[in-house]
Amino acid sequence: MVDDREDVYSKAVRAGKRTYFFDVKSTRGRDLFLTITESKKHTNDDGSASYEKHKIFLYKEDFEKFMDGLQQAFEEIDRLKAEISDLRNKAIDSLRATPKEMPLTQTNDDGEESSHDVADLELDHPGPGSEERGDVPLTDRLAPVHNPNPRPDLLHLVKRVA
Repeated sequence: MVDDREDVYSKAVRAGKRTYFFDVKSTRGRDLFLTITESKKHTNDDGSASYEKHKIFLYKEDFEKFMDGLQQAFEEIDRLKAEISDLRNKAIDSLRATPKEMPLTQTNDDGEESSHDVADLELDHPGPGSEERGDVPLTDRLAPVHNPNPRPDLLHLVKRVA
């Protein structure tokens, strides 16, 4: 290594419109550090290109803590993906439930509730798009209306189940 700052190693990772650069450099005192650069290409109205860049400088005394934090973040992503998959599977299962398992509750003007099974519904018109759906049972087209225990932090991830 030279007394001046030196590039020791460089790795570019292309990911769609972004490129990530992992550059190991040495300081004048010969300590190593890492820069992680995210570069995103933008095309201007006139057709020319510009790049938006974000850099993280990671010094040797922080390597272990950074790796621990990164590993924990990846583990949390895996946990959340499994939880979301489980929620989707439960929602799909509820859509495929038999009519007797899906009671509908209505409240009249006096506040009294009455339950009906999906099988008791009479449709005057099958609804828009029925021609494209073909002969699809009503229970396969219904989405859950109310969840007594919603997870607001995950609801945006389960917008469309089927």
